[in-house]
Amino acid sequence: MLNLLCALALTTQGLPSRQGEFLPQPAPRSAPRASGSTQGVYTDGAGEKHLWRVAENHTLLWDGKPFVPVGGLFQVKSWAPTATPADFTEDVTALQRLKAAGITDIYLQPLKGGITLVKAAALQRVLDAAEAEGFTYGISLADAPRTPLLGYQILPGRYLQDAPSSGGLVRFPVKGLSSALWFLADPGSKQILDSGKADIVAEGARVGLSFKEGRNRVVIYPERLFLPGGELGLPNVWEGFDKYRDDLLTLFGQVKLGKGFRFFSDPLSLALSLTGESQQIVPSGTAFQSEWALYLSHRYATIASLEEKWGVSERGTLKDFTEATQLIPLWWAEKGLPQFFHKGTQTVVPARDTASRFWQDLEDFKTESLRGYMGQLAIALKRGVAEVPIVYRSRGFSPLFARVGPQAGFDGIGVEAYGKGIEPISYTGAETYAQVTDAQRPLWLPVLATQEARLPETTQPGFANKRLLFSMLDALRDTGARGFYVDGARMAEPTRQAYDLSQQPEQLAWLTEYAKQLGVLGIASVPQPRANAVFYPRAHKPLQPRALQDGSWWLPADRDYVLYDFGSAGSAYSLSEPEGPVFYLWNPTGPRQIKLKIPKQSSLPGVAPLAWLPAERGIRTKDILTLTIGPEPLRLYNYASLPLPQEAFPETITRAESLLQALLKRKLTEATLYSIQLKNLKQRYKTEITTTAYNALRDLQTLVAQMSSLLRPYLWVETEAIGGHNFDRVEDRPGASGGQVLTSSARPLDAAPALATFPISINTENSLRLYIAASPRASFRVQLDGQPFGGTDSPVPQPFGETFALGSLIWYDCGMVVMPRGQHQLEVRTEGAITLDALLLTPPGFAPNGSIPPPFQP
Repeated sequence: MLNLLCALALTTQGLPSRQGEFLPQPAPRSAPRASGSTQGVYTDGAGEKHLWRVAENHTLLWDGKPFVPVGGLFQVKSWAPTATPADFTEDVTALQRLKAAGITDIYLQPLKGGITLVKAAALQRVLDAAEAEGFTYGISLADAPRTPLLGYQILPGRYLQDAPSSGGLVRFPVKGLSSALWFLADPGSKQILDSGKADIVAEGARVGLSFKEGRNRVVIYPERLFLPGGELGLPNVWEGFDKYRDDLLTLFGQVKLGKGFRFFSDPLSLALSLTGESQQIVPSGTAFQSEWALYLSHRYATIASLEEKWGVSERGTLKDFTEATQLIPLWWAEKGLPQFFHKGTQTVVPARDTASRFWQDLEDFKTESLRGYMGQLAIALKRGVAEVPIVYRSRGFSPLFARVGPQAGFDGIGVEAYGKGIEPISYTGAETYAQVTDAQRPLWLPVLATQEARLPETTQPGFANKRLLFSMLDALRDTGARGFYVDGARMAEPTRQAYDLSQQPEQLAWLTEYAKQLGVLGIASVPQPRANAVFYPRAHKPLQPRALQDGSWWLPADRDYVLYDFGSAGSAYSLSEPEGPVFYLWNPTGPRQIKLKIPKQSSLPGVAPLAWLPAERGIRTKDILTLTIGPEPLRLYNYASLPLPQEAFPETITRAESLLQALLKRKLTEATLYSIQLKNLKQRYKTEITTTAYNALRDLQTLVAQMSSLLRPYLWVETEAIGGHNFDRVEDRPGASGGQVLTSSARPLDAAPALATFPISINTENSLRLYIAASPRASFRVQLDGQPFGGTDSPVPQPFGETFALGSLIWYDCGMVVMPRGQHQLEVRTEGAITLDALLLTPPGFAPNGSIPPPFQP
């Protein structure tokens, strides 16, 4: 398993030359300077012009001054199809209450249903009232195309049931069904035994099966209709964009926006997302398929190359890219059947599912296409309504905001950050900051929503105390935010009353005080300098964004990289930087010294001199560079080879020999084979070629892991690595063991529950306690070899200790049993939505804490 890595900062110092003199230091790696600009001229309803632009530090400058609002979301009760005159009166009273409390920065949002259901006259009345009271305000459109999205939902783990041995009816409770494909298959060979179209009934899909020998399973692939504003964060821009855009332009063509207006937000829903279940939807609308076919024709030179990359087993199956859009995969992440279903011919097409690029191509297309519509809508609003910043909302990293280009489009990314404690708030803010920093033009970075927890997890009104509120806003400010709207200054939806601060005058006073504090610090009146940043590869899951000790940031970036693991001698990665190749070296367990043999190429005339930052953490003596590495990464410049520490192999050999002696002492049969392998690896390492030596080190580390698995007295299992489950998906999760988790959403009561089975081998009979890391408030039961774990009277698994992984995971104590030697099977049966991370079986004396396994000495 992967160990969690952490890292802090570097300080910038001069760089020593070989003679000990100081050279001019290379500029610390900072965010790439934006090549485009983000600016405009807003003409208000009175004809007055207001120049605005976004500075490189992500501040919105309005009429030449920083606009750093402190306020909150204002839900407008009279912005609803069924609003009454009394609702408008309540809105005005709420505005006056906020003004009296000193709050004049808000953004207005309609109730559920979206802005296009609101009449222009209703909009104008509230906008005029906000202008009269002196508010500066944005408008959250909170809307999207109203055309439902029709698509196949590929969740073979969720929609899977055992087939009745004698045949009969099998029911699948699914909402919003348009149609459903079903397949009866042998779970071992995955051979399809029968298939057809399910009957659509009131409760969902119904499949009639005839008798088939064997223990078979039936799986369905529902084609569902997803309504706007529902559970899916993927609006149907392909079929509904033009009408939606025109409706917006028509509506606001009847509205006069005043001097206090600043921005539009959320023009394509409040929950725009390409993660979670959105990834597993294959839309089936004709407009979607036309764009999908066009994308594929640009992505691949020939249809034959597409067939190869998609893993189509029989070449020549497809005649063109239009036909390729007729394919529906019957697998997801190795779950399901290794086949495509051809909608045109109504046949299955064999596929090499593990080698197929289908899902990656679909994700890339959705991202590119949706980003295009986001930009188009932003331009349409600025040209057709008001040339003000257009802001989309983000809950952390999103592929929609990766490497935003220099061309005109939207102008800001609004942070939505919820969480118990400062850590999850900071993480969300930093992930968003990383993406605006990596953009190719400046983007405004306001906070559009923040609270202690998402509903319904909280029932307390607003924030627990002023200190917590200030800490949360400070954490977001430290991650680059330049504008602060909490949830919410006024909430009108009954289900969101816990967020309503309009009835909490003390908390409104806190917000006012925070705004004054920003004024004292100069943040609201003087443009602040832009923080430097160093980057790590986003794909390396154990690392997380964080502030560095020198005031810069360590942020994820979507770039090519190479990662190196030197064991006890630390870790490193290389990134391609503008100033040339740079190595980042660190040791997550603490400070230590390492020695590098300096490559001869680094001493040749005309070659850029070897350099490192911080300079005081390195000493060069002839052809040896001695570095002090620790949790803070050290940057190594102009090193012409792989920076393999001289200590890495000898220290790993010492560990391997210790393990081998323990194996021999226990007289385990594997010891002889490991002894031979160890001898061979020692010979392979004796080379001047660092890549060969590093490969030998990696093989030695694998050998150490194998020997450790035989000797350690506990069993640690990454749940996402097992194959025996019917969960929905594996997801990346910062702070989780291995950086990933197994997740399943809530299922109907009459649907098959989410199950995960773990085959376990016990070498010696022992008393073992079972711990499972899962989501807080999870409900699950554990069975061992078909019986309740711990006996029929065993208690329900109880959470203990502190949460980890940004508050999303906690350990559960499942009790203790005596496990005899031999093969066993653990089964986790869940109820409701759940996330599983790791499973630990250990003798008494160790209780897990976070994602770190128990200590182990042979």
